[in-house]
Amino acid sequence: MSLTIRLTGTGGAQQVPVFGCDCAACQRARVDAR
Repeated sequence: MSLTIRLTGTGGAQQVPVFGCDCAACQRARVDAR
């Protein structure tokens, strides 16, 4: 018997957009500054 726990949403503490990052989430955050 084993127990597996998956923690989601526990990534880095930096805010989006991250300086120098070109991922889709950071690009979207630069365009849509809510």
